[in-house]
Amino acid sequence: MWGQIVRFGVIGGLCATIYSSVYLTYVLIILPVSLNVAAVLPAFLLSVYVGYHLQSRVTFGDAGAAPFGLRTRAKFVLTHVVGLLINCAITWIITGPLQGPDWVPLVPSLLITPTVTFALQRWWVFRAPHQVEMRSVAGAPL
Repeated sequence: MWGQIVRFGVIGGLCATIYSSVYLTYVLIILPVSLNVAAVLPAFLLSVYVGYHLQSRVTFGDAGAAPFGLRTRAKFVLTHVVGLLINCAITWIITGPLQGPDWVPLVPSLLITPTVTFALQRWWVFRAPHQVEMRSVAGAPL
């Protein structure tokens, strides 16, 4: 599992750089100040696209799940929808009611969301199918 955490972190760092670059480009150049939350969607879409292809091959490719199966893709997308909602909430709270600077939501977003998505990917999206081992009443394998 430690190898997966390291690989997830390296790829996550790349995805975080993509996310941050797109988010800040939209917030600082493209969008008016009142629409900071709208920058989350394009940033997330690009980072999720890159993340899926790298995580399914490099981080979780040895987990035994079929990385390109429709079910796995759907679970991956749902996992990141959770992450998207977390990032939207963080961005809205910090830049809306708290009136914080545009860059501040990146800090909790880059700490909280990866932790949640790693856990979901590790134990739900890319987990190996359970192998049932038959045992006798005495507990010996059959």
